[in-house]
Amino acid sequence: MGLWGNLAILSGLGPDDPGSNPGNPITKKQNFLIKKMVADKKKASIKRFGPRYGRTNKHKYAKIEAMQKSKYKCPYCNHLNVKRESLGIWECNTCNSKFASKAYMVPKKRQA
Repeated sequence: MGLWGNLAILSGLGPDDPGSNPGNPITKKQNFLIKKMVADKKKASIKRFGPRYGRTNKHKYAKIEAMQKSKYKCPYCNHLNVKRESLGIWECNTCNSKFASKAYMVPKKRQA
């Protein structure tokens, strides 16, 4: 059903509710639940650590992990299809070029 389908059901504004009117304001409790669901989706990668390691360390790790798992633009073919293979090794799935760059991200080209 997806995140937005769940949000529509939680808010009571979905098509399943016979008396729903999309113009109705969302209550404070429903707004809290929606924000909590979106925040939980952002922190999904660090939930595996549970109560260990502390909040700050886990959030720093989540930021780095999100950066390294995102796709980047290829410096050769300019497609948004570069993924990290290992530490500092990146590969474009479009033109099959491998290149070395930073450990967690591919830096943007500087315009001279």
